[in-house]
Amino acid sequence: MHLYLSSFLLGNRAGDLATLVHTQKAAIVANALDHASSSVRREYAEGQILEFSRLGFEAGELDLRDYFDSRRDLSTVLDAVGLVWVTGGNSFLLRRAMKQSRFDTYIMEHRASNRLVYLSITHIFCQFKPDSNIGETSEATPHHGIARW
Repeated sequence: MHLYLSSFLLGNRAGDLATLVHTQKAAIVANALDHASSSVRREYAEGQILEFSRLGFEAGELDLRDYFDSRRDLSTVLDAVGLVWVTGGNSFLLRRAMKQSRFDTYIMEHRASNRLVYLSITHIFCQFKPDSNIGETSEATPHHGIARW
């Protein structure tokens, strides 16, 4: 897996992304904004989709909440894209969404493959550090803006 980590938005090398992917399809994961109103979240995701469209990608939002109950197969969606952009926001809500959708399992199982580019703001990627205990429980639930563990 190729990693593209940025400290702010897409960083200053976004134009190089096309050289890393096997297909010009991008999935935008904005679940770190699940605490925001639906209109704020939608507006932010649409802005990110527009940015990737300007770079020549066919982009769309991948809402991990749609995969919480195993009704749909997330791996089929991820296998079809060349790039996943995980936006910034609340890291605890994002971690919960990754775990409940099994996104984290997919990423770890495919980390040796070069078929996917994982883009993230640097602190979000740290959730996949092998010796990290962050998010060991899947019981993180928002409670008045605070994640209870």
